[in-house]
Amino acid sequence: ESRIRHSIGVANFLFAYAKSHDWSKEETEDLYLTGLLHDIGYIDNPKGTDHGRLGAEILKRNGLNAEICELISCHGRYESIKERYKNDPERLFQVYRILEYLQIHFSEYR
Repeated sequence: ESRIRHSIGVANFLFAYAKSHDWSKEETEDLYLTGLLHDIGYIDNPKGTDHGRLGAEILKRNGLNAEICELISCHGRYESIKERYKNDPERLFQVYRILEYLQIHFSEYR
């Protein structure tokens, strides 16, 4: 139940962030969905070992958008995010701002 509340909270935050930064309706919805599903890799994996990759595999097998699967696969790994967006400084700065906000306001991100 706490993981569900966490995922809903992440989804709501990402939705609000996207809306406040004038992302398109489709991008905003995709980001919300990413938040909802980002921890699905904990299914049958209570320790969460490699849960991002496992979650992405589950979602890929079920036909979810490849970009969302990639975000879920790499979530929580700032080094991979920096590598992925190294040629997009604006997007990387947005990611940094999201992480900074989460670390300030949510103890589980410290």
